[in-house]
Order: sequence, then structure tokens, then C-alpha cells
Amino acid sequence: MSAQTLQLFRDMLDANELAQTRVSYRVVGGLRDEPGLPLLPSSEEVLIVDGAGAARLLSGATVVNEAPLEAANASRLFEQVRASLPALVTRSEAAFIPDSVVGEITVEIAGEQEQLYFLIDDDRPADRATREGIDGMIASLHEIGDLVRPHEGGPPWR
Repeated sequence: MSAQTLQLFRDMLDANELAQTRVSYRVVGGLRDEPGLPLLPSSEEVLIVDGAGAARLLSGATVVNEAPLEAANASRLFEQVRASLPALVTRSEAAFIPDSVVGEITVEIAGEQEQLYFLIDDDRPADRATREGIDGMIASLHEIGDLVRPHEGGPPWR
């Protein structure tokens, strides 16, 4: 993410001007059919959280479901994304071992966007603040994903 776009993201959060801000999340990689491992959503599924107060679940280009979202939930998620930014890497910096479960976050502000990545199944030690930031961000994403996911079939956002 360019320093300019990153600063715009921070400025919009500070001013509580979230209407033009969107965060998308999907899970890629991992051993999806391995017995004993938790179910993962399809890599085609994308959760989009809109600062204007909506959450949508897409499968490819199809909207699977959408739901209104309280401003506090979107704001909390965006703050957790901001807190996690130091631990997220850009595509050019991303280097993960095969079969890693990778979280992909796309931050979009007024049409400018950047994809950032992190290991979901990372068991390497990290400083406490970084781990808490990422864990909080993932928990918020799961909570919102479970709200918008149709409950008939399909794994939760875990």
C-alpha cells in the first residue's frame, strides 16, 4: 500500500468518514480437504465490509447474501485493520510456504485499493501487540462473515 493511500486510510478513520472505505477479505491456500482440519470458505468467497453500513458475501461475481451492518462494527473492523497494517505484507513482499492458509485483505478508499496478506495459520512467535491486532481483526471478520453468511450449508468464516 502506498504511503499516500495508507495515510488517506488513517485520515478517514480519524475523521470517522467511512462512507468511501471498503475492506474485502478472503482466505486462500491451505489444505481444504484434509481430514481433521477446520473447514475453510471457498477461495472464491469474498466478504466485503462497506463503511457506509453494509456487508456482502460474494462467490465469484455473484452476491450470495448481504446484510446491513452497524456503524460500530465497521468502524471496529477498520480500526483493527489499521492496527494490523504493520504485520500485513503487499503482494511484492509476500512469500509463504506451500499449503499455508493466507488471509487476503483488500483496502479500498475512494477507488484506490491495495491487497495485503497475512498468514492465518502462523504459529511463529510475534510480539504481543501484533498478534492481538491480527487476532482481533480475524475475530471481527469472522463475526461479520457469520452474520452475512446464509446458514444453510457451507463452513463458517473460521
